[in-house]
Amino acid sequence: MLITITLEVVATDTATTPHQRAVTREDMARRPIIQMNAEFTRIKPAALSRNILALTSELETLALAKKPAAVKPDVNRAFVQ
Repeated sequence: MLITITLEVVATDTATTPHQRAVTREDMARRPIIQMNAEFTRIKPAALSRNILALTSELETLALAKKPAAVKPDVNRAFVQ
């Protein structure tokens, strides 16, 4: 018995950001949209990404340069026996 399954992928829905979805909602008031657009224009994604990478690199450098913690001696369990 041979079963053949054919799948067809239809790309009708394009990906949108939460900002784009909020702006296109019909029940959204104009004032929040204007405020969101004003804030959205101030965001600089490339600058944020560069800043995050720089901070991550600095954190990694500090973590690697840090002296490891001293090894604690084994616990004396002779009294338990």
